[in-house]
Amino acid sequence: MTQFQYGKAITDSFKLIFSNLYVFVPMLLVSIIGLLFLPIYFKSIGFGDYYSDLELTNFVWVIFLGITFFILTCLAYGWTFALIGQIVRKGKADLWKEFKNAPRKGLTFFLASLITIVIFAVLMIALLILIFIGVLISQFSSILGITLMILFIIAWVIAIVVMILYLLYIAPLISLEGMGPINTIKVSFKHFKNNKNHSLALLGILVLFGIISTIIMYTTLFLFTGSFSNEALMLYMLKSPFKYSVAAFFSGLPNLVVTLWSFAFLVIAYTRKKSKK
Repeated sequence: MTQFQYGKAITDSFKLIFSNLYVFVPMLLVSIIGLLFLPIYFKSIGFGDYYSDLELTNFVWVIFLGITFFILTCLAYGWTFALIGQIVRKGKADLWKEFKNAPRKGLTFFLASLITIVIFAVLMIALLILIFIGVLISQFSSILGITLMILFIIAWVIAIVVMILYLLYIAPLISLEGMGPINTIKVSFKHFKNNKNHSLALLGILVLFGIISTIIMYTTLFLFTGSFSNEALMLYMLKSPFKYSVAAFFSGLPNLVVTLWSFAFLVIAYTRKKSKK
């Protein structure tokens, strides 16, 4: 059995998205639509230059825009998964033909994400309960109480990392398979259990590229605002919400590239690891 080549998977993933630039279309469309909707949104909530009292009609507009953008985002993710999955399988994809798979894959992504959020919420509640227990114990023994709280937090962080690893293969499975959300999560769990060290390496690579793209994003925002502080960003947003949104759109492009690359990277990694068994 040949060893998995992480470097080749990284470069092949970048080649995939830049050789098939149409994979950017779904996410870019949603980003541009969101940018166009922002003046309406800011006017509805009475923000910055668009200040006005928040009335019931405006509140309805905010809810409508939020739901619409959420649906469009899920469709964009579903469309992107369909495109990348088809390219990995066949070497190419038809942008508009794959749109027919967007609703189903987008719904699977939404439901799998919802289940993930519920699991995360349960872990958060468990952490709060454990911290509360630690606070109670600290009333009798401060050293023991603090020690327990530190141990609880460490255990919670480990649980979160393990949960992320368990769910790491949701994107590849949605891209390549036609399973429902429950089966998608189950298969993701199974693949992680069979490839623990490999999955940890993939997560480390994703985190590294995520950090790099975040640094680039904040550096770009710095060119507009002249500061990295949250206060400066907020003042810039208040002064001109739309200009800030345009700046955020362009500064977010590296994150968009890394997001699409990460989908392609995970799909390629999943496919090649399965083929080696």
